[in-house]
Amino acid sequence: MTTPSGSSLRLSILVLILCLLLGGYFWRAHLSEGLGRITIPAPVPPTPHADALHHFSAMLAKVSEIASASHESIYFSRAAMLLDEDLGLAHGSSAGALPDLAAAWLKTTGTSEMERAQANLVVRKFQDAERAALAAQAQAAQLPDRATKQQIEALELAGIAASWRWSGGRRLYPQSLEHYQQAASLTDPARDFIEWARVRTAIARLLVLMDQESDAATMLTAVLEAAASRQPPPSDHPILLRTRTVLAYTQKYLKQWTESEENYRMVYQTKERLLGKEHPETLLAEFELGQELSCTEEKWPEADQLRKEVFEIEQRLLGPDHPETLLSQMALAKILRRQGRGEEGAQLIRLVAEARDRTVGINAPESRFAWSVLSIDYFDRKQYAECETIERIKLAEQEAAFTFGNHDTLNSAYMLIIAQMAQDKRDEARSLAQRAKAAAEQFLHEKDSLRERICNVADELAEDL
Repeated sequence: MTTPSGSSLRLSILVLILCLLLGGYFWRAHLSEGLGRITIPAPVPPTPHADALHHFSAMLAKVSEIASASHESIYFSRAAMLLDEDLGLAHGSSAGALPDLAAAWLKTTGTSEMERAQANLVVRKFQDAERAALAAQAQAAQLPDRATKQQIEALELAGIAASWRWSGGRRLYPQSLEHYQQAASLTDPARDFIEWARVRTAIARLLVLMDQESDAATMLTAVLEAAASRQPPPSDHPILLRTRTVLAYTQKYLKQWTESEENYRMVYQTKERLLGKEHPETLLAEFELGQELSCTEEKWPEADQLRKEVFEIEQRLLGPDHPETLLSQMALAKILRRQGRGEEGAQLIRLVAEARDRTVGINAPESRFAWSVLSIDYFDRKQYAECETIERIKLAEQEAAFTFGNHDTLNSAYMLIIAQMAQDKRDEARSLAQRAKAAAEQFLHEKDSLRERICNVADELAEDL
């Protein structure tokens, strides 16, 4: 066997190194070319609104409990408004920034399940938010210390996401309640009293929405009594003010007017003392007190004064087209109607509807609601032609944007039918009524009151033949 010389060995080694270098170069070039065709989302850089996104679900739960509203968009707007206030951000900035930031989080690798749940909640993908929150809870349960606090927060997020979901024409309140009850099973007033109170307050609000007001009142009263027995009693804590607000709301349903007013007034006065007259939470509490007082005729003057005061402050601080300012303007329209100044009230409602068309679009729920209020106002004052005009436009817009079987579309159809009947246009009404009846029977729940009204009027018109 011939042994290679030293120079031959060195030459062989150099050739081997050269091959390895060339091979590595071509491999990296091939890999780079491949990676160039793959989009790897970059981490989302920190922004002033990242904290707002992290706390969005908690703020949404808060506004759901401290003030009532007719549409989810108003709750989401209020949550963004209070986040701006709490985090020192410019008014309106969270409402504009959070959807884009949430979309970026959802496209980014490394986003945690809890962050994914928060982001989906912001963009109103409620089922995805619920699913991600439950995944976050399951992950926390596997940690060595079982991370009780993280489990509770994840279950609360799952609960609020489920409460905004629809199925079969109804909100998934029972499913939401299951999540909150699981969270409640992990709480302990001795370990964290405020956490315990927070979860029970959320449960009580769900019980009210499920027509179990007496059970809700019992639970809320127990929370406040437990707080009063502590030393020192944390009666001014924001969570317990939420508890008292939900109790006031519950007592209103139970027609316990005196107790409801007392609790609304206590919450308003406490927030005014702690936060100041012009803080958004104080204004919400003042508006709710005004709404409560408006239920009792002898208290109308105070109710009117409170709502006018809120409107003037919101118009100055938030601007004329802000959702809260427009809500207060709707309340002023109601005051004018009660004073017999129906035309002035109708003009205010029209201004609100037009402002909402400009700011959120003609098919946004709050826009449709404002036009519906105006239409009903015209109908109640026997201005049937004006009601018919509004409903014809609404019906065409909603049918184009949604379907004829959509609940709001069918509601417009019903209002158009009865406006035509009031003007003795029964032939026109009959054709639309039969079509609406078929859609209502196909798409609406059998216990839906709108379905019943449509079927009744369609049957009445059919008897003419």
